[in-house]
Amino acid sequence: MLSLLIFFSISESNPISGCENIASEEIKAGFTLVKTIESNGILCFKGSALLKADKNFVATYAFVSENSASTSTMTKENPFLIGSGDKTTYIKIAPKDPNEKLQISLTGARLSSNSASLFKVGVFSTLKYFQKSISISNTQNLHLVAINEVPFRFT
Repeated sequence: MLSLLIFFSISESNPISGCENIASEEIKAGFTLVKTIESNGILCFKGSALLKADKNFVATYAFVSENSASTSTMTKENPFLIGSGDKTTYIKIAPKDPNEKLQISLTGARLSSNSASLFKVGVFSTLKYFQKSISISNTQNLHLVAINEVPFRFT
């Protein structure tokens, strides 16, 4: 029982330095979180997201596959989107100036991915009207998730 608990704790830990002992919130596709990061603070979360902030910020992120024990982290200033369609995304956000507060909006996004039998399409758009054509083979399945305020019309 103890080994199962240890395995679960290790498998769910955030691989980014500074986030290991912080409970990371998970953001789901289509949901928006607005958070304030205090001066000298960080925000750690799990999931693919669009990012918008009132001040400059630094994002450190890692993509972890189910069967990968090792990960590398990357860092970018003011990215618009961070995510992966087939790996778990871990992100740490910090104000570029650590002495400033930062208000950030995170919108969960579902990104495209492809495997031998399943092709997932994820599209984010601010357009009121959007047209997309998707071709798949007879041996593939299509998993389409659409989240929008404007009513959909499929043809």
